[in-house]
Amino acid sequence: GSPDAQYGNMEIDGLGYAPCVTSAQELSASGWNRAHELVTGRDIARSLFPDRWGIWLNPHAPGGGVGIPWLDLRRIATGLDRLPAGPLRLSDPAIELPQFYALLTQNAHRTPAIRSLRRAWVHPAVGVPYL
Repeated sequence: GSPDAQYGNMEIDGLGYAPCVTSAQELSASGWNRAHELVTGRDIARSLFPDRWGIWLNPHAPGGGVGIPWLDLRRIATGLDRLPAGPLRLSDPAIELPQFYALLTQNAHRTPAIRSLRRAWVHPAVGVPYL
């Protein structure tokens, strides 16, 4: 390969991602031995989100790494405090899990930062729904 070859793109669930690594150790573990550059998270977010590209961190890692969709990069690029997360659709959970809720409640009482608990089924604009 050419010394100026570029790392390939990834498409997951119809969304485009640029593979990235989070450290020199991860770069070495990825097997990439060509030219590379260090870029801040905000800089890469600013350059990728307008074209609707996300980043996929450490795709070579066990479990396949983790993806950050372009909508979240948009928030990083412009400032997390300026753009809300979303859009999100909230609804009541369809499954009753009393033991799970009891465990959450028990642990929440021991965590001073938590003021109240609410349960909801959250469906983000990008990604799968979760409790």
